[in-house]
Amino acid sequence: MADDPHVCVRCNQPVVVNREMYEVFERMHWVCFHFEFEHGEHDPDVGCADPSCPMGATRINYLRDLGFEIRSQAEAATKYARNNLEDGFAQGVARGYYVVLSLMLDQANAFAIPPDSLRLEGLDPERDLL
Repeated sequence: MADDPHVCVRCNQPVVVNREMYEVFERMHWVCFHFEFEHGEHDPDVGCADPSCPMGATRINYLRDLGFEIRSQAEAATKYARNNLEDGFAQGVARGYYVVLSLMLDQANAFAIPPDSLRLEGLDPERDLL
């Protein structure tokens, strides 16, 4: 019947999104289908080779968040160091962030990763962090 609830055979939860693909996905949510048949022996918390793997986004989100956090801390450390030139420790911390972010941008360039995917767009370490 058309009114029968679409319940995932893997997790026993209602299938709401992609209901039209319920039978194609073996009466499962797409993500349940992916983990059941496509993810293979990979740890479910780790992305697999499938570009649509929902766990693959975890790495991307991690890198975006990490880039943003390091950049934010670097900018704050640089501002503090510029206002406290006598504080050698502050100067060292700011220089360390310069080294790290320069390396991140160099490696991103080597791997053809756009800086905006790391939330480092527009950052010039020499201009902004020295």
